[in-house]
Amino acid sequence: MEITTYMTDPTADTVIEGHDPIWLASIVMGVAALMGTSAWLLFMRSFLRRIARTNMLLNQTLALTHSGFWEHRAEDQSMLLSKQAADLFGLTTSFDMTSMSWSEWLKGVERVDAGQAQASQTNLDELLSGRVQNIHWTFPYQCNGQDQVLWLNAVGAAVVDSTNNDMHYYFAVQDVTEEYLLKQELQESKEIADSANKTKGEFLANMSHEIRTPMNAILGLTELALRQPLSPKLSDYLGKVHLAAKNLLGIINDILDLSKVESGKMELEITDFNLDDVLDNLATVLATSIEQKGLELLFDRSPDVVVKLQGDPLRLGQVLLNLCGNARKFTEQGSIVVKVSMTHQAEGKSNLLFEITDSGIGMTPEQVKKLFQPFSQADASTTRKYGGTGLGLAISKQLVELMGGQIGVRSTPGVGSTFFFEIPLQHGDASQHGELLLDKLQDMRVLVVDDNPIAREILKAHLLHFRCQVQLCESADLALPMIAQADSEAPYQLILMDYRMPGLDGLSASKRIRNDMGLKQVPPIVLVTAASHFDDIEGVDIHQIVNEVLHKPVNASMLYDAIMNVLGISTLRTHQPAQRQQAQVEGVERIRGAHILLAEDNPINQEVAKEFLATMGLKVQIVNNGQEALDQLALNTYDLVLMDVQMPVMDGYTAATAIRRNPQWAQLPVIAMTANVMAEDKKNALQAGMNDHVAKPIVMHQLQSVLIKWLQNYTPHQVEEEEELSAAPDLSAGPNLPADVDFCRVSEAMNLMAGNQKLLTKLLIEFLDVHAKDGQKLRDCIEQNRQADAERLAHTMKGLAGMLCAKPLQASSLTLEKGLHEQLLSLNDDRVSDWELDLKKVIDHLQNWRDHSTVEASDPVPVHTAQEVSDMIVRVEKLLQDFNPEAEELAQQLTHADPSNQSIWSEINQMAHDFDFEGALAALRKHRSM
Repeated sequence: MEITTYMTDPTADTVIEGHDPIWLASIVMGVAALMGTSAWLLFMRSFLRRIARTNMLLNQTLALTHSGFWEHRAEDQSMLLSKQAADLFGLTTSFDMTSMSWSEWLKGVERVDAGQAQASQTNLDELLSGRVQNIHWTFPYQCNGQDQVLWLNAVGAAVVDSTNNDMHYYFAVQDVTEEYLLKQELQESKEIADSANKTKGEFLANMSHEIRTPMNAILGLTELALRQPLSPKLSDYLGKVHLAAKNLLGIINDILDLSKVESGKMELEITDFNLDDVLDNLATVLATSIEQKGLELLFDRSPDVVVKLQGDPLRLGQVLLNLCGNARKFTEQGSIVVKVSMTHQAEGKSNLLFEITDSGIGMTPEQVKKLFQPFSQADASTTRKYGGTGLGLAISKQLVELMGGQIGVRSTPGVGSTFFFEIPLQHGDASQHGELLLDKLQDMRVLVVDDNPIAREILKAHLLHFRCQVQLCESADLALPMIAQADSEAPYQLILMDYRMPGLDGLSASKRIRNDMGLKQVPPIVLVTAASHFDDIEGVDIHQIVNEVLHKPVNASMLYDAIMNVLGISTLRTHQPAQRQQAQVEGVERIRGAHILLAEDNPINQEVAKEFLATMGLKVQIVNNGQEALDQLALNTYDLVLMDVQMPVMDGYTAATAIRRNPQWAQLPVIAMTANVMAEDKKNALQAGMNDHVAKPIVMHQLQSVLIKWLQNYTPHQVEEEEELSAAPDLSAGPNLPADVDFCRVSEAMNLMAGNQKLLTKLLIEFLDVHAKDGQKLRDCIEQNRQADAERLAHTMKGLAGMLCAKPLQASSLTLEKGLHEQLLSLNDDRVSDWELDLKKVIDHLQNWRDHSTVEASDPVPVHTAQEVSDMIVRVEKLLQDFNPEAEELAQQLTHADPSNQSIWSEINQMAHDFDFEGALAALRKHRSM
């Protein structure tokens, strides 16, 4: 066997290398014979000193690394251990080498983990059998009679003796307990962090719903208000409230789902949009806060910038809003300028540079370095004036990078800052927009009067792009003589007059121009203002003084439209809220008569969806689960499917997947309708083949928007003479509704029902009739180990509680559902008892209302002739054959019209209510055969 030994002379950099000890001894003896006794003794002393030093260095190395070694003897399964290895395995010895049996050693591993002992034996067997040449494993070891557990790292190798070809097995072992425990601690910390992250995600999900609910109420109420006859000013105010609420809702959803940003899972939408519309929305959202500080917001979009683009307008608007909001916060006077320019243009694509410049406090280089980090702000002192978390800039950075761009800042203390970002954007379809009638504006003589030099230059750039002749003036006092002089030479054809200027204001100057200057030709005047109202001018009709009012910040399309309005030319563009509302109404009218298949297992949710769809004039077929939806699709043709996700028999995901497998239904729109509204839920719906997502509780305008979007290719059906479209529900007031209490806000539920009090009353009664005993049903599910049924019950109650605005019940239902999703809870679990208590409060409150009101009072029952009763029975039979839910109502009428057979009609009524049309039809035919 070949062995290599290194012996180092402490006084020289020489290394003596030997191989076989016998061979080495022969050389030594030969040298001694030649050298004589004295020389021999000196040589041996030096030789032994070198061996001793080598052993010392080896022992120090093993001690410093907490290591040892052993040789495994295959013939008797014993181990020849170094002193260091013996110490690790709990053997006390004064010799350099000692031995122990393999079985005795293996017990030290078994004391900790029998599985690890088996793995060690397997590793050895692999080495001894020759299947592997080396092994490496980590294992625990507990010495006999000791409590401490060591974690050891071992490597083993098979080595062939070159002299006799014998196989030897050598192992090195190292104590890695400290490293292993540190690794375990890090793993536990990671698991704790992951758990905390999951908890944060659940918290954000709950908070998202809590915040979205009042935001939906704001959107719904303003939408209803905009449908009423309003003055232009009030319509403008409410339109801006509605638009601001929409933007705020979108931003809230993204900020609350911060985990989506942090994990890099945020996805961009790619859609056609108009850049000027994005800027208009930005101006609307910031208008009030900008005006309150006495600032001006200005837009400077280069004329060569393509405005018909493809990308994500919501994300772009969010970045602009964050940066402009940041600029507003740090600016006390002056202006904020949003400049948009093109840095590069290729085939169908532009790189756009957005620069937001303020005249605020500016920042030092040290402060700039802290930007774009979450919860970091330029002014981080404990007494800072400006507040804020700095989260907006961090989100903006991630969004810009997600859009393929970069973001940065330039700043000078006391002068101001410029935040900028550059992103690539595809060009959109310009054919869908009207072309500018620039020939109408060519060579038009225009005077721009504004004390702000930046505003003057921006307006000048737009007008030059329109090929106008432009003159600038910095005050109204100087403008009046210019207008008078031009009147006798080449009169101005348009005046753009700022409202607030030092000295003579724009409105007073316009009044003089129109009434006091005696001009031969009074030019049209457009008042340009950053103010949202003119309350300081009492008793004055603005439009008797100026031709048009244009609100800052002004972009090219707004200025173009204002000029065209002055000239009496329509531009076909839709900017006003009332016009957008009219477009929504026209969209609903266009899809009237479409056939909708609604898959929903909860009767109350069925009722709400049916009533909402009825208000749009849609024909609705209701089924209880995914399997019934597939059966109906095989029998009839539908224009769209509204699909609940969690249903018995077959859930919505499975049903949607089955629909997409059938080429016949490949283009059929399928919309998920569920109370699960996290990003992951929407992703699951899309992966199952669904086209879109409607959140519960259903909000009328959101449902309308989704249906209009996915029924854009709808062609009205040929309606048979006897077939009538669903009539709009009667919204007339019914009996008094229950009073609002903390655990059930009925007035908020009315908003979700779009003011339909009759529908809400019916739903409250059905909730009592159907769900009063749900507490016992849950207990039965738990006692019978029906986990899936219990989870479905909690999920259903979560949606119903949200619809009834019973917030505590909704929250406890969500908690219960999550717990049941993981395991079947016990009856003593707090989540079960809390849910039962919240449910009981709602049931008791509604029962008390029902007991002390006239909700079940009915009109006098009309008397029917025998022929009328016979006709009604024929109609019921036809409705049951067609699986038409209207059979329920007609069967209810028959309980009064045919009192002698009241029991059978009640039975059929209940079967129709439960959508057991086949059972009801069989019962009816059995009755008629008797």
